[in-house]
Amino acid sequence: MKTILKVIEQKEHDRYIFLTYSKNEIIGLNYHQGLDKIEHTYAEPDPELSNIFKRYSKKHSDLDWKDRVNKSIELYQQAFLWQQTNIILPTSQKKIIQKALEFYLTQYKKFNQDPTQDENYEIFDIITLQALFNYNIEVNLNEYEIENFTHINGVDLPKYI
Repeated sequence: MKTILKVIEQKEHDRYIFLTYSKNEIIGLNYHQGLDKIEHTYAEPDPELSNIFKRYSKKHSDLDWKDRVNKSIELYQQAFLWQQTNIILPTSQKKIIQKALEFYLTQYKKFNQDPTQDENYEIFDIITLQALFNYNIEVNLNEYEIENFTHINGVDLPKYI
């Protein structure tokens, strides 16, 4: 069986992708970050990444191969590289959110005295959220989300003690 190796440069992701083909089908996948030089040690398919790609491709065969490769790498990074960090919101910030929800709910009822059924569901959800903020609220972020928090949200990620 003849296998073919293709190396693809992805400038938008700052990486090289190594695709191993057999019979015009991708059977192996690997990559490395950085475009300074091609690291040929990554030419060997990564078993975990290749398995993710095969499973994802089986489920999403309608997608273009590039989309399946990129999503597989993203899933691989989430599973093996980016570790989760759990942040528990402090009571002072939970109280701010409860206060905002209470203000919103008061105004909502004041200006909409005849809510539709969908609006009543929304009111119920707001009341439920207010109650949930009486308990610990945990936010889970992975390393990528932490590193890019400021860029994405325009505010620094708070450091809770």
